[in-house]
Amino acid sequence: MKRIYLLSYNLISFLLWFYILFHVVMNPFSFFQDVSLILKIAQTMAVLDIFHSYLGLSSSLKLPAIMQTSTRLIFTWLILGKYDVTTIGWVPLMVVASWSIIEIVRYLYYFLKVKFDEVESNVPYLIVWLRYRLFFILYPLGFSGEVACLYKSDLVVGGWTFTFIPYFFGLLFMMKHMHLIGQKKLKDRA
Repeated sequence: MKRIYLLSYNLISFLLWFYILFHVVMNPFSFFQDVSLILKIAQTMAVLDIFHSYLGLSSSLKLPAIMQTSTRLIFTWLILGKYDVTTIGWVPLMVVASWSIIEIVRYLYYFLKVKFDEVESNVPYLIVWLRYRLFFILYPLGFSGEVACLYKSDLVVGGWTFTFIPYFFGLLFMMKHMHLIGQKKLKDRA
């Protein structure tokens, strides 16, 4: 039952993010209206990733799962779509495209891990490599888009700019975390 649930969850998440990326690619500067609801569903479903780590259904660490999920949920529900600048143009494109590519690879990787009974050596090397190397580009790109959204929507002005300091350290933490895991996973595959 656990296996069927995890296969279904990862496949559904993969398909939702693929749908979002498809609309981003097909209509890059006015995609938001087409994907707003699906984006909220996909991001909200990610709360289950936190529960999976607590219940031992995944090997994900709790703190990174909480950090990523909570910041994206706040951003998705409280920022994106609430201000015109967050629905059209290059700023939401950076954010949603980065998130989509990261999540497509991540959920495909998790799906294949479960499919192959957690035997990671059966997951194609390219998927493992993408999982643990794309973040070098996509995390800073998504972060930059999120910060640009906040600035362009005038949500962060004056002294509130200092709120980006912990946010920036969170980005560094997540990148270091992914880098260390990636080193181990890719070394094991070499």
